[in-house]
Amino acid sequence: VDASAAALVFTDIRTQGGFTVPLGAPASRLLLRDSDSGRQVVAWAEGGAQLSTLELAGIDDSLGRKPAHLKIETGIDSLVQLDNDRLLIASSINLYVVDLPDEQVTPLSAMTPYSASSSALVGERLLLGTAGQSWVSTVDLATLNPESMLLDGAIESFHYLPGPKRIVVTHADSVGHLTVVDP
Repeated sequence: VDASAAALVFTDIRTQGGFTVPLGAPASRLLLRDSDSGRQVVAWAEGGAQLSTLELAGIDDSLGRKPAHLKIETGIDSLVQLDNDRLLIASSINLYVVDLPDEQVTPLSAMTPYSASSSALVGERLLLGTAGQSWVSTVDLATLNPESMLLDGAIESFHYLPGPKRIVVTHADSVGHLTVVDP
């Protein structure tokens, strides 16, 4: 990534030749994912308002060097990859679920800020638990129906255990305690 030029820079290690792919907006972070046509790079900058995606299958041909752009209305504070096809973006009190294959951005409004890093995806349910809050929220991504489960105490930390598919929430307490949630 060439953050100053808002571009991706590619170099052929055999020939030492290279080329750039302009993104149209700054990018300082990348992730690689599997797409229908092979590998895809996703580029963004924290504080930016755009995600850029580029299919790598045809990158050696100049016609294959056209990135797609997805606008994030209120900007990108943090980004978490939920699964191969979906991202969660936090931006103040706004959350966005990005479906990369469909190039769709779905906004989710909240009354309080959520941390994208305190989230998990179980099937089609997005689970959210942010430090300082006393509830765990779920959003059914098929219907966008939200629900919340009130806890006995404020969340100190949120952990997802993918094997048993459970959430463990710790609480600040002099004796120490935790809540195990079976979503």
